[in-house]
Amino acid sequence: MANMFNALSRVEDRGQQKGEGGGLGDERREMMFLDLVKTQCPMVLCIQETKLEVIEEYVCATIWGSNGFGFSYRPTVRELGGTLTLWDA
Repeated sequence: MANMFNALSRVEDRGQQKGEGGGLGDERREMMFLDLVKTQCPMVLCIQETKLEVIEEYVCATIWGSNGFGFSYRPTVRELGGTLTLWDA
C-alpha cells in the first residue's frame, strides 16, 4: 500500500510556490488527486489544507472518479485549513 503524503508537493514543484493560495479549488490539484485515485486505488483519501469553506459532492466525484464513495469535510476558517476525507463505499 502506498503512502502519498507528498502528493500536493508534486504540484507545487511544477510552478506554484508554497503559500500562494491554491488549495483544492485549483483544477491542477483536483486532476492530480483523480490520477492518484486511478493509479493507487485507495480505500480512504484524506486531504488537508483544502482552502474551501464548502465542498460540493461534484468536487468529490471529480476526485474519486466514481459514484461509490462517501465523504466528510471540515471547512476552512479564515482561509486556513480545511480537510476532506473520501472513502470507498
